[in-house]
Formats: sequence, structure tokens, C-alpha cells
Amino acid sequence: MAYQAINAQFSQADELAADSYAQQILKQLNQDPQAMARSIATLQSKYGRGGGFLSSHPSNPKRLENLQKSLTKRFQNKPLAAKTQFG
Repeated sequence: MAYQAINAQFSQADELAADSYAQQILKQLNQDPQAMARSIATLQSKYGRGGGFLSSHPSNPKRLENLQKSLTKRFQNKPLAAKTQFG
């Protein structure tokens, strides 16, 4: 169980980093980087908070918080892409 807990925590950190990276890629593609947060919010509304101590994914509220921090830090003074047909 200790092994599983340690690996879950590393996996959660990796998932948070992947979320932030996805925002960056969306911006580079001139897409709305907030689309990532909207997708996770949709998952949360349909399936709940998710995550947990032994989960490989962080909870949806944690992911949303991380995305908002990343968005503020990364794109602070930069215009966001206009909404597209996908966002």
C-alpha cells in the first residue's frame, strides 16, 4: 500500500503538469487555454470530484485550481485566444 500511495502522488503531480502543458499547447495553437478547465468542470459535473489519496489523478477541484493558477501565471498580461467552435 505504501508503494501505491507514493506512486499515486507522483502520478498526480505528473497529471497536474500535463494539464498545465495542455493549456500551453492550446495557447500556441491559438485556441482558448481555458477550454481545458471547462473540460474538467464538465467531467466533475458528470462524474464528481474524482481523485483521492491512492488515485493516479488529482481531484477535479485540485486540477481546476492548478489550471487557474497556471493560467494566471502563464498568460497574465497576454490576450487569450477568442472562443472557437471547439471551446
